Amino acid sequence: MSYQTQQNDSKIEPKPEVINIHFLYEFGMDTFLIPIVRELSKDNSFHSSSGNISNSDIVWIEWANQRCTNILGALSKDQISKRKIVVRCHSYELLDGFLSNSTATLFDEVHLIFVSEYMRSLAKQIIPDLRALLHVIPNAIDVEKWPPVANQLSKRVLVLGHVNFKKGPQLFIQAAKILNNTGYEISVVGPIQDLRTKLYLEHMIDKLRLRVRFEGEIPNSSIVDFVSGNFSHILSTSLFESTQVSVLEGILMGLVPLVHNWPGAETLYPKEILWSSIDDLKSTLRRAEPIVPNREWVEKHFGRAKQIEQVKKLLREIDNHKV
Repeated sequence: MSYQTQQNDSKIEPKPEVINIHFLYEFGMDTFLIPIVRELSKDNSFHSSSGNISNSDIVWIEWANQRCTNILGALSKDQISKRKIVVRCHSYELLDGFLSNSTATLFDEVHLIFVSEYMRSLAKQIIPDLRALLHVIPNAIDVEKWPPVANQLSKRVLVLGHVNFKKGPQLFIQAAKILNNTGYEISVVGPIQDLRTKLYLEHMIDKLRLRVRFEGEIPNSSIVDFVSGNFSHILSTSLFESTQVSVLEGILMGLVPLVHNWPGAETLYPKEILWSSIDDLKSTLRRAEPIVPNREWVEKHFGRAKQIEQVKKLLREIDNHKV
């Protein structure tokens, strides 16, 4: 932290204290970080450092993966204690063993940020000797980017995001069959990321003659136009998520969420939209009462302003040695 002064004639007036933050991340993996850096840049009490790490008060490492381990491995314990290290952990680093093998777990001075309370609790179970300081700051979404454009009279269901094994392709096929049988068609927006999943989906869709369209990848800037007036529901069949921001985007656009009850989902979403079996999915489709999660609900729990305030508060407390 630097403390600056400005001379005005003979009077010295203090300027706000400035916290210098150095952000580190892998190329192409800054999606969740960009909005935080953008919002912090609007506050004169924070400065994003792009120079040498030694010039920073806090080093923020996005993703607790191998790169994180390499960075911390190159620093001495003394350097870590002086720099105030912050590491943000999403789901894959914990579930795929990166965090368990990371030196971030060994230092009392490292601050680990998890994106949900469930993830923090799970980390304690998986890594009993976890020594880092643990915090929870949820993922967030820019509400204004996702206007309400759904058509509740439509019989089309949206699946939004990358398609891979963790998205539950077997369960997706069973859900698609139920949806088709009740008159719904399905569009999948997002690239299929592995050949095994692609072959399985193509095989089962052909065998069961399902009405499923793969739209490929659509830029975020074009998704609202694609959805506008064409869809009524958004479907998730994931095995595990830390938040699943695509569902939040769907809710903001007015789509009825149909979310598989993956571990931790009950700590984030209202039980009314969760389904654990195909019979549950049928019941959810038949439910006529108003949707519980709406734009106001997303704003309250996952709004960007709330996240940024939590980030600022934590960074100030870390800089002032209050946590």
